[in-house]
Amino acid sequence: NIHEKSTGNDITIAVIDTGIDDNVWFYNQIEFDEDYFKPRPGDNRHGTLVASIINRIAPRARILSIPIMGTVLPQTIVTLFRALYFCYLHYINTGKPQIINLSIEREDFPHYPDMCIICRTLEKLMKAGIFVSVTAGNCGEKHEVPFGTISCPGSAEEPITLGGVADNGDIASFSGKGPTGELADKPDIVAPCSIGIKYEFEIDLIGQTKVISMDGGYVVGTSFSAPYASGIAALLLEKEELTPFEIKEIFINTALDINPTHSTENDKKFYQGSGLINIEEVFINRKWWQND
Repeated sequence: NIHEKSTGNDITIAVIDTGIDDNVWFYNQIEFDEDYFKPRPGDNRHGTLVASIINRIAPRARILSIPIMGTVLPQTIVTLFRALYFCYLHYINTGKPQIINLSIEREDFPHYPDMCIICRTLEKLMKAGIFVSVTAGNCGEKHEVPFGTISCPGSAEEPITLGGVADNGDIASFSGKGPTGELADKPDIVAPCSIGIKYEFEIDLIGQTKVISMDGGYVVGTSFSAPYASGIAALLLEKEELTPFEIKEIFINTALDINPTHSTENDKKFYQGSGLINIEEVFINRKWWQND
């Protein structure tokens, strides 16, 4: 039982998204900045789902909600940059947030990270000490050739980029595929990307059910892959001091090769990166796991 060892206590994760519904069961774990990024009315389902995955994995982690989006995309690149800059200043002054989750994408192909202010900012945040988890996006089927369908922010070199695994255990057809516009290998790893929202406002996440204020239905997208890395990173950071790059290396080195159906041995890295995020292997060799 992972939560007997770590719960993400005293770790703060910034969720830059639509905002979070105020009826969620973990609302007392949510923080807002009333001066710059106040809670906003409207459709907060996307951010609520992202945050709920994080909470199920790291139930004691604090979530800093930074609402900048409509239902899918950021209002403007300037707004997104402002949110990232806010996180940087907050981290410099308080040491938090230690993690940023960015479950958004820009459909901008081919994308060149070195020429993108957002990708360059994310790389600087990683170097400053903040672990950044981003999505590979959902454009894997939008082009005649499936490769090169990861745009900003998933193409940023330093953050960890997560593609999506469907319910059948294979790579989701819509999950963005590498390489980037600069021929860098992405995604880094993959994680589950589907969530079943049950009737009467129940949500099924990681085999457990909690009450949430949201319509019934079924949603998929790599937006729901990135928070797996964010939540697991919070569990790690509660127990030991690690740099963002050490966390990323742990994820990559412990991932499970799933041999995507439509890939070859030569190009499967563009589908799955190093493989499926493997929470058991992430923790099994940590000293605190063995000694507690």
